[in-house]
Amino acid sequence: MTAHRYAAFHRWLHGAAVLSMFVLAIVVMAGCRGSRPRPADFSPLQNPDPLLRAGTPAELLALLERRAPDHRTVQAQGRVTVEVEGHGGRQWFDANLLYRDPDSVRLRGSRVGPGTLFEVLATPAESWFYLRQERDLYVGTSDDLREHLGLLGSLDLKELMSSILIAQELRFVLTNQAQSGWRVRRDDIEFRDQRGGLQRIWTIDRHSGLVRRVELREDGRTMAFVEYDRYVLLEGPELLPDDLRVILPREGVTARLRISTYNLDPQLREDVVFESRPSGARATYPLWQLRWDGPEDAPEPES
Repeated sequence: MTAHRYAAFHRWLHGAAVLSMFVLAIVVMAGCRGSRPRPADFSPLQNPDPLLRAGTPAELLALLERRAPDHRTVQAQGRVTVEVEGHGGRQWFDANLLYRDPDSVRLRGSRVGPGTLFEVLATPAESWFYLRQERDLYVGTSDDLREHLGLLGSLDLKELMSSILIAQELRFVLTNQAQSGWRVRRDDIEFRDQRGGLQRIWTIDRHSGLVRRVELREDGRTMAFVEYDRYVLLEGPELLPDDLRVILPREGVTARLRISTYNLDPQLREDVVFESRPSGARATYPLWQLRWDGPEDAPEPES
């Protein structure tokens, strides 16, 4: 079986689906105990007085140093739903993520019934995409993976994982004094940072100190918005998003990410998770031959 048996590759749709996949996915591993997050005991947008009274970078950084610890590994489990303007229906799948700082990800996407649909590995050493039911393996580099799975330009794996670990990303920006254009308003703070060809415009809620929105621009054009609808309180003071949306305005795509389970710093068999290929593959192809539409349309079950 070759890649050409699949339908024509819809780059604009599949790009959004894979964008969402990498933010939410996990692989089989040993010894990891999941924990279901609970909603925060407060509504961040209803606090009458600003938590960030002065609204300075130093004040926000001090809050993040208490609230956003580093994590070597992160496990998340949830559901991805993708909608495209002008095309009825939705794409969805249950997705699991395993991430190792700073740039290694392995993913599994599945549905009830057919089970596992695909697996993806992305590391600096090697990247591959495995169609489980067909047992076809596509191997290449991380650049191949971004290009042939529709990740948009510079919006690479690090950017995608940063959408979940957004508080840690914000702490990095402030620690390195990479921000500019700092503006304090009554209810929020806005500033910018420029790295790797991408400009990010941050909006921080003053009443909670939480990121509400990040806009990503390249060459002055908006590539994507990431909007945060809800956070959950984990152990200690840490808050992580459990309901966020990735919006691609030029493609008319909205991907909603709903995270049901977090596991922070799980113990992993890293040689198995990040350094091995699927044992059941019957044929191997270069990644540039991949043509895949994503999962077929199906009604989305209740959450």
